[in-house]
Amino acid sequence: EIEVVKLGDVEKIAKGMDSHIHYVFRASEDIPVIRTHYEVIDRKKIRKQSEIEELSDFEKLNGVSNCSDFIIPFNKGGSSESSDGWLPNYYVPIEYFIDWSKEAVNNHYHRNKILYFRSGLTFSFRGEYSPTFRIKNIGPFDANSSFISSECFENIYLLTILSSRFIRFFFNGFIQHTVASDVDKIKEIPILISNLSKIMELTKAIINRQKSNSRYDYASQEQIEIDKLVYEAYGLNAADVQEVENWYARRYPKLSAAQKANLRALGKSDDYLELYGLK
Repeated sequence: EIEVVKLGDVEKIAKGMDSHIHYVFRASEDIPVIRTHYEVIDRKKIRKQSEIEELSDFEKLNGVSNCSDFIIPFNKGGSSESSDGWLPNYYVPIEYFIDWSKEAVNNHYHRNKILYFRSGLTFSFRGEYSPTFRIKNIGPFDANSSFISSECFENIYLLTILSSRFIRFFFNGFIQHTVASDVDKIKEIPILISNLSKIMELTKAIINRQKSNSRYDYASQEQIEIDKLVYEAYGLNAADVQEVENWYARRYPKLSAAQKANLRALGKSDDYLELYGLK
């Protein structure tokens, strides 16, 4: 027997703002622009973290007065790269920024403003590989990168469970079958009540490596052990695991093929049951 709790019963899950394009910026030209254009930020305008932390509660809700621009990090959805087997899970460098002057803040459509500057996670709201989960940066969040608090569970533990292959299978197979990940559906995810210290150490290792190499191939390394431990913790047997793996390959053929190719290039088996020690 295992004990689980619905994510939405213990954590706040909230959709973010609809931002005005004029006040949002890209970190660099390397970030692809789809359908709309965001200017590349002048990095001299980006405020230090210490300045952001010193904002009053009023300024966090309403913006900074007497300032033409107060540029801070912005949690906004990004793209996945299925061709090389990479998904934007765990940690993603800051790709977008937003003007948090009073004038700019007044031009956005806001939801859940009180949560903007809290720590926690964000997740991709829609897309072929949605949901993906990552550590939230210090700034506000967009509707396409909505928020999950970490008040009950440690954020690293929650991030690890949510980024596992089993939870992806459970969410897309039983909770929401489309390319969207609605806030109310995310609340239904069953989170195991446990203290898996080993699994959190694996995620910390991934994040440390991602900070040096944003495209670190965690799927060929720590993710295999993470998925193995999550399968075990949720009580799946070998036949259950095979069902999940078959579903994953059918649902994401391009991504699955790329990840198996990466394993073979490292001299590893591309049979996940063998990697999990179930064969």
